[in-house]
Amino acid sequence: MNKDFTTKHYAFRTYEKMQEVLMDPRAPGSEIQYHMVRGGTNQRNITVWEPGKVGGEYIKLTGIIISGT
Repeated sequence: MNKDFTTKHYAFRTYEKMQEVLMDPRAPGSEIQYHMVRGGTNQRNITVWEPGKVGGEYIKLTGIIISGT
């Protein structure tokens, strides 16, 4: 069986979706702010930030809960 699980295991957050939490929503920034990948036997998440800043602030996460367990 050959299934594509890409949409279940990969997501990204766009600049447009991040504008509501930015200090300056009009500041230029990269189109993709960060990537989220889920996988492995325990289906753990990995978040990969794009380098850089949006205006004067570093790229940040929004809308997710980070757990240490």
